[in-house]
Amino acid sequence: MALSSSSFPSSFSISSTNQWKYDVFLSFRGEDTRNTAVDFLNYALERRDIYTFKDDEKLEKGKTIKPELLKAIEESRFAVVILSENYASSTWCLEELVKIIDCKKEKGMTVLPIFYNVNPSDVRKQTETFANAFDKHEKQFKEKVGTWRDALNHVAGIVGYHVENSPLSKVVESIVRLISHKLSFEFSEITEGLFGIDSQLVGLESCLALWLKDDVRFIGIWAMGGMGKSTLAGVVYKMISKEFEACCFIDYGREEDLFSLQKNLISQILKEINLNIQNKLDAEHMIKKMLSRKKVLLVLDDVDESDKLKKLVKRDWFGLGSRIIITTRDMKLLKEFSINEIFEVKALNYDDARCLFFSKAFEKHAPNEYLRLSQGILEYVNGVPLALDILGSFLFGRSMDDWESAIERLKEEPIEKVNQALKISFDGLQASEKEIFLDIACFFNHEVKDSVKQKLEILGRHPRIGLSILIEKSLLKISNNELWMHDLLRDMGRDIVRQESRNEPGKRSRLWLYEDIDPVLKNNTGTMKVQAMDIRGAEACWRGFTFSEKQKRPLWNPNAFSKMSNLKFLRVRNVFPQHVPNHLPNSLRYLEWSGYPAKSLPCFQPNELVQLHLPHSKIEFLWEGMKNFDKLKSINMAGSSNLIKAPNFNGVPKLEELVLEGCSKLRTLDPSIGKLENLKLLNLKKCQELTSLPNKFEWKSLVTLNLTGCSKVKKIPEYVGNMKHLEELLLEGVAIIELPSSVECLTGLNTLILKNCKNLVRLPNIICSLTSLNNLNLSGCSKFDKLPQDLGNITSLKNLYLSGTAIKELPSSIEFLNGLEALALEDCKKFVLLPSTVCSLKSLKAMYLSRCPKFVNLPENLGNLKHLSSLYFGGTAIEVLPSSVGHLTALWDLNLEDCKNLVCLPNTICNLKRVYRLDLTGCSKITNLPENLENMESLAELFLGGTAIKELPSSTIHLKQVMLSLSFKGCQLSSSSLTSMPRGQYIDLSDCNLSAIPSGIDRIPMTERFVLYLRGNDFVSLPESISQFSGLIRLYLDGCKSLRSLSNIQIPSQVEFICVDNCTSLERLPEGPEPLNDSVRNNFTVQCFNCFKLAENFQNFSNIFQGQSCKQLEKYYIIPGREIPKWFEKVNICDASVGPRYGRGPYEKKKVKIQLPGSGSGCDEWRGIVLCVVLLPLPIERHYAYRRIFVNGSHTSFYLRSEYGKVESHHLWLHSVSKNNFRLPKTPGRSIDKKGFHQVELEIQSWGFEVEKFGFRVV
Repeated sequence: MALSSSSFPSSFSISSTNQWKYDVFLSFRGEDTRNTAVDFLNYALERRDIYTFKDDEKLEKGKTIKPELLKAIEESRFAVVILSENYASSTWCLEELVKIIDCKKEKGMTVLPIFYNVNPSDVRKQTETFANAFDKHEKQFKEKVGTWRDALNHVAGIVGYHVENSPLSKVVESIVRLISHKLSFEFSEITEGLFGIDSQLVGLESCLALWLKDDVRFIGIWAMGGMGKSTLAGVVYKMISKEFEACCFIDYGREEDLFSLQKNLISQILKEINLNIQNKLDAEHMIKKMLSRKKVLLVLDDVDESDKLKKLVKRDWFGLGSRIIITTRDMKLLKEFSINEIFEVKALNYDDARCLFFSKAFEKHAPNEYLRLSQGILEYVNGVPLALDILGSFLFGRSMDDWESAIERLKEEPIEKVNQALKISFDGLQASEKEIFLDIACFFNHEVKDSVKQKLEILGRHPRIGLSILIEKSLLKISNNELWMHDLLRDMGRDIVRQESRNEPGKRSRLWLYEDIDPVLKNNTGTMKVQAMDIRGAEACWRGFTFSEKQKRPLWNPNAFSKMSNLKFLRVRNVFPQHVPNHLPNSLRYLEWSGYPAKSLPCFQPNELVQLHLPHSKIEFLWEGMKNFDKLKSINMAGSSNLIKAPNFNGVPKLEELVLEGCSKLRTLDPSIGKLENLKLLNLKKCQELTSLPNKFEWKSLVTLNLTGCSKVKKIPEYVGNMKHLEELLLEGVAIIELPSSVECLTGLNTLILKNCKNLVRLPNIICSLTSLNNLNLSGCSKFDKLPQDLGNITSLKNLYLSGTAIKELPSSIEFLNGLEALALEDCKKFVLLPSTVCSLKSLKAMYLSRCPKFVNLPENLGNLKHLSSLYFGGTAIEVLPSSVGHLTALWDLNLEDCKNLVCLPNTICNLKRVYRLDLTGCSKITNLPENLENMESLAELFLGGTAIKELPSSTIHLKQVMLSLSFKGCQLSSSSLTSMPRGQYIDLSDCNLSAIPSGIDRIPMTERFVLYLRGNDFVSLPESISQFSGLIRLYLDGCKSLRSLSNIQIPSQVEFICVDNCTSLERLPEGPEPLNDSVRNNFTVQCFNCFKLAENFQNFSNIFQGQSCKQLEKYYIIPGREIPKWFEKVNICDASVGPRYGRGPYEKKKVKIQLPGSGSGCDEWRGIVLCVVLLPLPIERHYAYRRIFVNGSHTSFYLRSEYGKVESHHLWLHSVSKNNFRLPKTPGRSIDKKGFHQVELEIQSWGFEVEKFGFRVV
């Protein structure tokens, strides 16, 4: 829905509006849009005092329409053209459009097209309903048709708004905001200082629908406290009250009873204070009589209960056109009252929140040194206007030290005024809902909804109704299946718990902060008041890797839990005490201890325990003999590699989940496991030493059995009893030769995974009786060579995966798999024939036959697969595609990579209008593309690398306006083809044997932001015209061994990254781009691994890091070198540690301490520092290097993936860091000396390289 502002002439200003009579001209087809889009848009424009010409209202009846209409267009500054299905059927609309386009060209009119339920390409090419219209016009208006077509083509080329992709309200909001801004219009003093109110008003106006005159509408405004519900209602009230006969705004929350509310309402309507009303019945009668014939605007603000509301106002008490607005925190109240529309007030977006906060915290602009602190506050407050207002006002005029202190205090003491506003909703909850709210605030925020529900049920709460109530009260939301509570609400809840005992954490009901928990457990000060505890160590994780030096190793009192007799919930993560507790409370219902460090559990009687989760523990046995755990439903020992034997389960009758995944030393299962009648999940994945299952099992409730990776299990026992609930049988990598005959009893089986069962040769024919089977995976079963002939009986089958098997053909019965959606036969080296009957599979969406070298011919009737969206034939021996491929109207992805025998593509392929991705990489015999390629209007990714194509068809320039990826890697393209390719975001011209870049390279059509790959070419320099690529953000020149210099070119301002690795002739680099603007700091990286000639010209690097760059542009250079240059101050490395290999190589961390100027040092003008790190590549096969430097908690990084060889020797990493990185709240390791200098600790993390030396320079 974005509209480029570049469509406005840069010279336009408010003074230029005097020449226009109208602000906006609306062009539309009435029968399509009147009473919907047009009326909504027209109303929204007029509400902003934007003078709009709408042709069915402004022209008087009886006048000749044409001259007046054309004059109105000429006198309008903007034109909004609503292109609907029947727009082209009106010759008047087409004449309007021609005039509008003329005014755009001649008078600078700004044209904003709305594609209303039509595709822009249909408008541009006059297809669909536009084609029908022009068929008629050709007969009557032949001389005008060409002009009309040109106008439609022109307007379709303007970046506009597509209502199919965006809600109408958002389109209207965007257009109104854009026009208002360009006309320099502002809201009246009503909205002064109310940042973000614009978008809220547009959304609310669509709910109010004031253009519906014969309707009484009740509108609810709903949100949590502090979001601006009352403010929004007040603004709307002031803006529209003049359109009503009677108006009333009642602060509902301040009135004590119904009678007071009634008198207030009557008083405001009659504008009288002294009213003689005796009782509620008289008041009710008066309200009904007084308002029933009037058009009324009534706002009831802060409504908190429905009984009084139902007696105060009723729908039939108000005259036509009335609007009743109710603001509340309670969604249920609105639903009970049968509200017409509910408008949720959203948090301010980042820009509006920033403006509001800055307006309160600073007199004018925010000083640069405060920006990082401000960002932290904005992230914490997350768009709540009340908190932004109060915090900004509080911090106004205060020093940075005060700011840091205030931010630190927020963690423990929420803002009092904000807390009071939020706590109103909490105070209105029942006791059980309060408990749920506090549990989520302290423990479960941002956790998966179903998991939280389960935990709350274990704690004895009632989450089904409780969570619904919290959501209705706007105290909780669900986002991406996670429960989400605003940080302000979370902190309010935590503060409520703190107030239970402000100074003694051991007397609180819930403990979650390690800083509170540690002394309680050290000093044994816990009490029976503690009900739940979540102990989490300070983790330092990166991509799933936890550094061992950050793990907590506390020394706790062994009897620390002895006094906590009511502890029900205990969760311990990333904490490894030196001594485990002697015993745990018998009251525990939920115990989770990740990485539990002892061989066995401490002594306790877990009679109340429901869930026992000990993943990655050191436990060798859970318990000896038979134990009675009557309530235990779930055991999770995943990753407990020391567990040798599973316990006796006879005393665990209610067990539903048993997870032993990754217990790599587990060899046997106790026979009692086969008697767990309530067991639903048994996960034995990667139990590599497990050799067998119990001979008999009666798992009548079992839903999932996972034996993936149990490579020593050779036999699946026969099933005993009814296992009709089993849905998933996962046997990947198991050593079985066959399935048991009792598989026929698994009537509910949905998924059967036999992937990589290398010994499996056949499936029993009885498997074809499994009528519920949806997924059958035999991929990697290298001995499996034949499917059952009756496979077609499994009519429920949706996914059939046979990749990597020895099968040669498919059974003919496959045609009866009417529900089959995916068929995979990749890497089937013996597969020869695809029967024509496969083209009867009407539901098939994906077919994968890549790397089947003996597969030669495709069925001629391939085009019958009307639902096919993905087709992969890469690496096969096919020579031609059947012409029927053009009938695959749903095809989205066509992959023919490495089809070495494929000579050409049929012309019918251009009928595939939905194809998004076409991959011909490595098709070395293809010399040209079909001429009418432009018809593939959805094509966005085109890969032609390694083909014999030298010329692109002229039609490619007319392909989709913005291509995502265009690859011509290894192609010998002509200069004319280089400059006639379609626009793209990723353009790959690597290895094209280019000895020179054409001087007209700037004519290559590119997008606003694009990446250009020129790797492995032979040119000596780049033409200066490359500086015209204003949208270039990344440039790859690695492996261009003849390239000598880049100093002759001006780097475009948006460039972020240039790679010249292995450019062995390169001698000089560019200085970098100019910063984008004063308020935006962007980064610029030049990566020069193995460019050894650069080292000979190193002296020019000192200039690169001088001037304004560190203030606005952070630079990174990686160049050959082994010594710190003289213009750096050398620093000794004070701490070093080495971690295990992880992913890309060994991990290393080193620390240094440096002195930086402070406020009292007399060096206030410094802008930042330049760091220099000497890197030694470690002896690994291929370098995938990753660097990170932590500067007071923030980090920067570079990543190398070399395609042209590994790093040969020492390199220097030069990195400028802005001064702003060195001011953070309560920075650990920072101190100030007598001269006013800061001591700052830097932490350098590296993979694949050793950090040898370090230096820095203040600039």
